[in-house]
Amino acid sequence: MRNPLTAAALLGLLFGASGARADELGEMLSKGPLVRIETDASGKYRQSTCIADVAADADTVWRVLNDFDQYRFFMPRISKLEVTRDGNDALMDIKLSTPLVATRYTNRMSPDHANKVLTVRQVKGDLSGSHYQWRVLSLGQGRARIYYSGVVKNFSSVAESFEDEQQTLTIGINVVSLMAATRAIKERAELAVRQAAASGGGGAAAAAP
Repeated sequence: MRNPLTAAALLGLLFGASGARADELGEMLSKGPLVRIETDASGKYRQSTCIADVAADADTVWRVLNDFDQYRFFMPRISKLEVTRDGNDALMDIKLSTPLVATRYTNRMSPDHANKVLTVRQVKGDLSGSHYQWRVLSLGQGRARIYYSGVVKNFSSVAESFEDEQQTLTIGINVVSLMAATRAIKERAELAVRQAAASGGGGAAAAAP
């Protein structure tokens, strides 16, 4: 399978390239988020990474990303959400509005505030074995870049029974899921910036419902 990003762009993506390489990636991201599909040594799907540039500073994006109680207002398909705290972590009991079957699971959210890295692991219910990681990087004043990596597993025994050699369903569901969540965070952070500017605030706060 052809990967959406070139090897040079991937190096910039992973290791923070500067100059022409960074400009090339930024130019591609100006047209919208990108997704890279990663495979293992046997060519089987391993995980995807969605990348998006945000017209908001990294602190604002990080606040939105960690405002777990607000996810029900802007994250796709969430019909019910309960958040409990466990030390530095949060446990999110999520029910999704999905076709044909009800999907309910609990994710453990483990933020690394110093590095703006949020690790997410499924710990109960559906989607067993799924795991994700968010990274937020500053691109300077008023700009940030999101990297959202992970894999959705065990999403539907019915859907998986129709899987083909190319893993069309697995890849499609993973790409769409990561892209939708990344877009939601991007739009929410940019909304927070616009609301702060409209109210004359000096800094962006998390967007109101």
